[in-house]
Amino acid sequence: TITNLKRADRKSIEEREVMKVTCNREALLTGFQIAASVAPVRSTRAILSSVKFEIDSKETGTLLATDLEMGVRYKVAGLDASQPFSVVL
Repeated sequence: TITNLKRADRKSIEEREVMKVTCNREALLTGFQIAASVAPVRSTRAILSSVKFEIDSKETGTLLATDLEMGVRYKVAGLDASQPFSVVL
């Protein structure tokens, strides 16, 4: 938690801009389930067990996953994002 960090670290975290996204929950859930179905449960590389969520513009996002043999790229429209960003879920 932020309270357990050193003062300098806590300040740098608090100064960062917050990334906010508003979207249709069902659309995001459907896309995440489709992408997650490709990601392996167990892998020698932990990142392959995850789904990457990229927000390219303020209205469109992409969910990505792969098992190195097959990949999925699922577009989610109708987003309201504070800024473009990407995160691994």
